[in-house]
Amino acid sequence: MNYLRSYKQYRVFEDQDKIIDYDKNDKDSVKQASDSLNNLIQQLNDFKTKRNALERLIMDNRGEKAKDISKNIDDIVNDRKMGKNPFLSMYVSILDKEKRIADLEDKIDYSQQLEKERRGDLESSKGLSDISDREDQKNKLNQQIEDIKSNVRDMQDKIKDLEDEIKKDKSDLDKHMKELKRDFERDSKESQRRMR
Repeated sequence: MNYLRSYKQYRVFEDQDKIIDYDKNDKDSVKQASDSLNNLIQQLNDFKTKRNALERLIMDNRGEKAKDISKNIDDIVNDRKMGKNPFLSMYVSILDKEKRIADLEDKIDYSQQLEKERRGDLESSKGLSDISDREDQKNKLNQQIEDIKSNVRDMQDKIKDLEDEIKKDKSDLDKHMKELKRDFERDSKESQRRMR
């Protein structure tokens, strides 16, 4: 085999079903490079095909019925021959943060419903005949409402932080994939020059 004449000839990042073959007469370095590239191609292909299953698994496992799904995640992320897929591993981290956001949004909805109830209770407390009882109830309910508002603000801040982290993580994942592609292009061009 002539070693990777040009990146465009192989288009491994566009056509991920393509496997790079080598002859039995090729040098070990050519065989290792081909195997390494084939592993990378397979990992990218697995990322594209398995990420939706991973997303469903993690995002559907929320609330009180949530189970330990770490074994299921490992089954998706790990490959028997190649080990842990780095792209899927990075994506698990992103999905974990998205799940935490969804859980916080659920808690915010619950808290806002609770605040409405407390406001209703506050309105009802105006009908109490005992003035000291009325003031005690009013103070107690106002404090509960303020605590709820404070908790909601804290959760909203956490959501904002998580959204920022997700944005950075997605950027890092895209950057990592682009760097691998760029490195491959550079290496194949250098190989082509050496072969001349």
